[in-house]
Amino acid sequence: MLQPDERQRAIADMLALRNDFPKLDMPEGMIRQFSAPPRSPKECIFALTTQTLSADLRTKLFLVNSAEIRTARLAGASRQWAWLP
Repeated sequence: MLQPDERQRAIADMLALRNDFPKLDMPEGMIRQFSAPPRSPKECIFALTTQTLSADLRTKLFLVNSAEIRTARLAGASRQWAWLP
C-alpha cells in the first residue's frame, strides 16, 4: 500500500510519463482517480460489479487493492455516464 506522499508522486510520474510512452494508455482523469482509492469493498465500484472466487470456486475473495486500476477506469466512466451507479 502506498503512503499518501508516494501515491501523489506516482500520480505525477504517470501523468508525465503518459506523454512519452503511448503504451501508458490512461486518460488524465483515470490517473487522478488513484488519489482517492476506495477504503473498503463497499466503496469500490469494481468490487460492487464483480465477484472474485478462490480456486475452489466457493470461497469469495475481496481484492480491493489489486483492483484499483479497474476501479479507476470504472469511476472515470461513472462520471461520464449518469446511468452507472
